[in-house]
Amino acid sequence: MTRDFHPVVAETGCASQLTPPPTDIKDLRACARALAVDAGAEPPSTGGVALAFVPAPVTGTSPTQRGRDIHVALLQRYAALLAAKEAVSNRPSGTVASADLQDARRFVAEAAARIHAQLQEHGLEETSLVVGELRTGPVVTSSGAFGSSSSTSADQTGGQVLAHVVWQTAHAGAHDKTSGSDVSAEGQFGLQPALTLIKTTVAGQQQLAAQFQQGLIVDAGLGANAFTGNTEFSALARGGFVRFGQLAQVFESNGANYLAVPGAWRSCVYLRSADEHRTPERGNSCTTLDG
Repeated sequence: MTRDFHPVVAETGCASQLTPPPTDIKDLRACARALAVDAGAEPPSTGGVALAFVPAPVTGTSPTQRGRDIHVALLQRYAALLAAKEAVSNRPSGTVASADLQDARRFVAEAAARIHAQLQEHGLEETSLVVGELRTGPVVTSSGAFGSSSSTSADQTGGQVLAHVVWQTAHAGAHDKTSGSDVSAEGQFGLQPALTLIKTTVAGQQQLAAQFQQGLIVDAGLGANAFTGNTEFSALARGGFVRFGQLAQVFESNGANYLAVPGAWRSCVYLRSADEHRTPERGNSCTTLDG
């Protein structure tokens, strides 16, 4: 995305680009104000009230084409905002024209508020602190086989539907930056297919065989990212657990289908007579009542 800025509403003194930024502080102020005017945060120089966001050029005739042009203009305006922020932040506060620099920073802040609101309105900027994605699909668990070499029919292939959720938090420290670093947390939970080795007995001898099982996967991690220009480096530390077995069951209740996943512990109560004794299964937390 280009970071060149060509203001729709002409502003005297704006060099019509922010890359490289204007060398004169008054030109920088003019360009910052032009950005605020185009974003609808400041009135044009001719006076009056602030205009609505000016998404020129909009050349499409159909709603889809016009929406595309508006989105392109919004992203180009956001790229100009990043360049303007970088330009005003690189100017020392002790500059002779400090009043112009303060005005430029104010115009950039006003434009940023408006542009971010417009990006969010058009679904181009995520506002949630945590986002997740449900991934689901069918899984083949066993292959079909013919009963004999002369058989013309085969048994059915086994399959099931599994699903898991992948989530990630917002990147802290990456707001309106083209270079720097940020951190985020991410993880996943749910059922995924797992190819495991099991022992089988064939002709009285034990052998290893591969079999698909349901894997209950829960993990979380912390990621750190460093980025500059078109290059990004990431490091992720993740931990969690995996539990294998036939874990999920679909059951119906009141006309609706539910997916039941058992927990690691089960509570139970045993009722026994004075001469009877029940021993809880391992992994269960049970209370015995004498009757």
